Amino acid sequence: MGSPAAGHEQHRIGMSFATKLLIAGITLSLVLILGITSAIIVSRNNQTNSAALSNADNRAHVIRGVLQNITTPQEQFAAQQIVALPDVIQGVQLPLTGTSNATEAVSTALSGTVRLQLPGEYIMVFNREGNVVYSTVPTGNPSLTAKDASTSQALQGTSVEGVEFLGNTEPAYDVAIPICPLPVRLPVPGCSASSILGALVYIAPLPYQLHLYSSIVGQYQTSFVYFVGKQGYILRPRCTTSSCTTIRTSAAPLPTSLAGQYHPNVDSFSALYTRSGTGNTAGSFVAVAGPGSATAAPIVGYVGVEVPVSDFAGSQVQDDLLILGLALVGILVTTFGVLLFVHRFVGRPIAVLEQSVRKIAEGDLATEVPHISNDELGELADNVNVMRGQLSDYIHHIDASLTRLRDVSQALTTTTTGEERLGEAVIRAAERIVGEGSSCALFQIGRTSGQSTEPVCIAGSSTLLPGLPGNLLDELSHESMVTTTYNDMSIHLFSMVFQNVVRGAIAVQSPKDLSDTDARALAALANYAAIAFENTNLYEQERATVERLRELDKLKSDFLSTVQHEMRTPVMTIMGQSELMELGWDAWDDSMKKNLIRELNVYSRQLNDIVQTLVDFSLLSADTLTVRPTAIALKPALVQAIDDAKGLFQSDLKIDVHLACPSDLKVQAEAQRFEQVIRAIVHNAIKFSNEAGTVDVVGSREGNTCRIAVTDHGIGISKDALPHVFEQFYQENNSKTRSYGGMGMGLSLAQRLAEAQDATISISSTPDNGTTVDVLWPCATDS
Repeated sequence: MGSPAAGHEQHRIGMSFATKLLIAGITLSLVLILGITSAIIVSRNNQTNSAALSNADNRAHVIRGVLQNITTPQEQFAAQQIVALPDVIQGVQLPLTGTSNATEAVSTALSGTVRLQLPGEYIMVFNREGNVVYSTVPTGNPSLTAKDASTSQALQGTSVEGVEFLGNTEPAYDVAIPICPLPVRLPVPGCSASSILGALVYIAPLPYQLHLYSSIVGQYQTSFVYFVGKQGYILRPRCTTSSCTTIRTSAAPLPTSLAGQYHPNVDSFSALYTRSGTGNTAGSFVAVAGPGSATAAPIVGYVGVEVPVSDFAGSQVQDDLLILGLALVGILVTTFGVLLFVHRFVGRPIAVLEQSVRKIAEGDLATEVPHISNDELGELADNVNVMRGQLSDYIHHIDASLTRLRDVSQALTTTTTGEERLGEAVIRAAERIVGEGSSCALFQIGRTSGQSTEPVCIAGSSTLLPGLPGNLLDELSHESMVTTTYNDMSIHLFSMVFQNVVRGAIAVQSPKDLSDTDARALAALANYAAIAFENTNLYEQERATVERLRELDKLKSDFLSTVQHEMRTPVMTIMGQSELMELGWDAWDDSMKKNLIRELNVYSRQLNDIVQTLVDFSLLSADTLTVRPTAIALKPALVQAIDDAKGLFQSDLKIDVHLACPSDLKVQAEAQRFEQVIRAIVHNAIKFSNEAGTVDVVGSREGNTCRIAVTDHGIGISKDALPHVFEQFYQENNSKTRSYGGMGMGLSLAQRLAEAQDATISISSTPDNGTTVDVLWPCATDS
């Protein structure tokens, strides 16, 4: 149910969402506008830079064209006119000193040829020895020598032109022509080196020429670039007087971006860079060669133009106004569009959806969310309905699973019907959790019956999985559920862990995928099963303990009854015979007295044998009996044991004991204990022999072992009783009315005494055909 607070919350959420959409729309508009603006600015800047570089490149080529096509022909024409003058030709042949020297003659010859001296250019005349005959270079300015490239080549008869440095400091464009003997034809074709009279050089300093060319290229800065090694320098001509009659230059390092575009011997290069006082500048430079032939002349430097980029940038006011207008319109349209969209298509559907979701959160899973639209919000509402149905199913499923687990856990923790029945209960519970069509099996490790160390299937479908490989056991020790594949089936294993040790696993194969709820329920069932099996094992152990205690109690009762019965006979006989002797001693003859004393002796031995057996058995049980084996002769020991056994019977014993044993055999034994073992075996053989029968005692050697075989031909031992004859207090007929006496301790004691001396006793028997007891005793060594 809605409340004012809830309505306020809906309004707050709606406004928050609308604000987010509004901010997103405005941001998108700004991004678009900034993108368009950036594109316009970048495009305009690119166009401006390209126009500035293209213009600078064209103007640089114009400068080089003027230098090569205007300045060079002018200088060549003026020089050829001068070297054709006879007075100049004759003057350079005069000496430099004297009343009529070469300098005066050439100066007089050229005084009337002022028209041949070009503005801003100088003339130098050299004789054949390379001495300066005439020069118009102002004093203090750098000039040429006979060793410079242009002068040197002209004195060798070749006319050359090109750029070279005057005094290695100031670049100049020079034209050098040889002075040949008369007659001279124009243009001067040159002459051989042997007939050269001198050379004339026209010098055009580049700073002044570049300053003159600035009017041709639109009053832009003209410059000259040269390199010393890898370091580049730029010369920019500038006026030092108002009439620009004096031009000065200063070498500045080449801008980095411009130097980066230079490569050795390149014809031209250009770049954009920042120049102090000008700002962004486009500079373009073309190569000029030094004096020499057209193919061999080296590049000396580069002439060019520096053009301010700002001269090519149009007005930005119109662009800025356009961008601002687009931004305002975009923001307004986006704002109104987002608000209308949120109110109509988002606000109302979200309010309905939020109210329905709140009902589901409060536990109302019966009310469906109405279909609010055909867009994503409508699809969201449909998904909420699907989620509502799934939640309802999950709750019912969980309730049912909890009920099943409660019943199963109660059964598992209270069952006392054994492991087999417990395993069946666990499998039935697993099948109820997984559903119809599933197969389950329970594997257990270390079962009580048999103590198996391998996983054994004790309940469910034994063909589901043949066993649990070691790798699965390792995984089960770390994970509560492991999935494996067998016969193209996906099988889930849930570990049964007790005290951090894997005691088994529940294997489940289902035709459908296990849900998380079912997996958790099966994992809990496996844990409960591990505890239940431990409880069952403890119960079985307690029950076995109780049964054993009952057996021991019964054994104690039988033992006391047997001891009482066995000891009573000789004691009562001795007492009776003693009383009889006291009454009739004087009246009896000697033979009667000897018989009576002999009987008393037999019963005394029997009583002593019973007491000695009890004492020895108690010592063996307490592990306090010690033996000290030595080498003893076998045959005498056997004779003594047989005599002692026969002495336990009445004098009218009708059973013969036959002994066959080599005289040289010796055994490693304690004599008293060895004779005690043989006496017990022979006593049993005599006791259970037929009347007037025989007992055979045979001693022989088998390797390092002496074999003593005691055989009787009496009643024998049944097949069922044979495995128990060495158990203490055991007798095949344990009733009080049995025909044969004894406490059932003779063979048990004999076996334990033999084992204490590394000997063994075995027995074989056939009912009604007698019994053979084989004693294997270590033979004594010769040493």
